[in-house]
Amino acid sequence: KRVTADGVQAMTQFMPENILPRDMPAEEQAALVKAHKPDIVLYQARQGAHKKSKYTFVEVKYCRDTQPQDQIMRAQEQHHELLNAIREHSSSTDTEIQLVVIPLGVAGTIYSSAKQLIQQQLGVTGPPLATLMRNLHLHAVHSLTRIIRYRSIKMGTRMGKQWGQGTAGRHASKGTSGGAHNSSNSSNAPSNQTS
Repeated sequence: KRVTADGVQAMTQFMPENILPRDMPAEEQAALVKAHKPDIVLYQARQGAHKKSKYTFVEVKYCRDTQPQDQIMRAQEQHHELLNAIREHSSSTDTEIQLVVIPLGVAGTIYSSAKQLIQQQLGVTGPPLATLMRNLHLHAVHSLTRIIRYRSIKMGTRMGKQWGQGTAGRHASKGTSGGAHNSSNSSNAPSNQTS
């Protein structure tokens, strides 16, 4: 948990129950925390100059470079129950809730719409924005590298023996491995030589 100078708590990997509305039943809070794990949760409590409690849920979604909309809709559906539950137990006059979906292309593409979204809805601008964009790009590329490596290992493990046997069999049938195949063929084949 990290608290910024503006009093915003930034939490990743989990969502603590104590930021959910107080009148929400404990069982419902526990179920929501278990079912919903946004990539980032920003929470600003209603106190002092802050007239409203503010929830900002950030979801980073990897998507096909040409079809980011599918993953944006998926993220909205994914956290629909969470947002609705908070709205049901809060007053619109003292609570603000938003979901920010940041789409990233699987090969590290940063969409111009994502940059605008981060500027407008998260208020990140200037050098911090440039750093964030670079880090998101590098994270996507790093993840892609790990995915490719993992898939290569899985494919090699799954196909290794079959591939090796298939290759050996192919060479043997062409008479290029070990000579054993050739010698058996020559012993069984009728001789065309005259003595």
